[in-house]
Amino acid sequence: MRAPHFVNIITRTTRLRGHHAAYDKERVAALRELLILDTPPEARFDKIVRFAAREFDVPFALITLLDENRQWFKASVGVDLCETARAISFCGHVILQPDIFIIPDTRADERFADK
Repeated sequence: MRAPHFVNIITRTTRLRGHHAAYDKERVAALRELLILDTPPEARFDKIVRFAAREFDVPFALITLLDENRQWFKASVGVDLCETARAISFCGHVILQPDIFIIPDTRADERFADK
C-alpha cells in the first residue's frame, strides 16, 4: 500500500483566504440547490469511490460535500461515518487553498495527525 496522503483538486482558483467568506456563502447556496445533501447512497457515486480506492491502492476513498458546519460523505469506502464536523475536516482546509492541496503524510502534519 502506498504512503498515506491526501489530494484534493480545486476547480475554482479564486478560493483565496481573503475571498473565503463571500465565496463560501455562494458555494453553500449552490450546494443546497443541488438537493444532494443527506440523500441516500447512489450506485454511481459508490462505484467511483470503489474505483478510486482500488486504483490508488488506498484503504479509504470518499466523495464529500461541505456545508456551513459539516463535511458530509455522499459515498465512502473504508469509513463508517456519514459526516464529520467541518472544523476538523480535510476539506475545511482545502477550500481555503488557491490551488491543489497535497499532504505528503497526514501522520506527520500537525493539522491532521490526530484525525
